[in-house]
Amino acid sequence: MAMLTVDLETSADVLGTTPDRFLAWLKREDLHSLLYFNDTPQISIFTLAKILDTTPRELVDF
Repeated sequence: MAMLTVDLETSADVLGTTPDRFLAWLKREDLHSLLYFNDTPQISIFTLAKILDTTPRELVDF
């Protein structure tokens, strides 16, 4: 089964920023797809796809 979340560090790297800056931006934008598992932030691939103007399928295939 495909993973539906990506860790904060990987997401920030894909976007060319730091995890701290990306997390601060996500909190400012009030996006509801920031998920916490064991106190670790994860980003929904649906949110990441929207930010990158692509499809979740493209991210899964990446």
